[in-house]
Amino acid sequence: MERELFLFRIPPSLDQENFILDKIISRFPDLGDPLSYHVVHRSRYDVMTIQFESCKVVVKFDDKGEALASIVYRRRRREGAMER
Repeated sequence: MERELFLFRIPPSLDQENFILDKIISRFPDLGDPLSYHVVHRSRYDVMTIQFESCKVVVKFDDKGEALASIVYRRRRREGAMER
């Protein structure tokens, strides 16, 4: 699996979820439109998972506006490989 990290800040008083979606889509336009996303709220930080056709993006962010996105690209299956 190939992984890429992307660190960014979220300005205060913005809708965090929409800002994160816009930031990821504008920074990585070749990913296309997200298929789905969801947010899990934790005590120290929140985690947003965004599913694209070619990858999954996991964004950890806190109330101070710091965000770290981890983009995990799927490996393409070899042609003719048996699926389990």
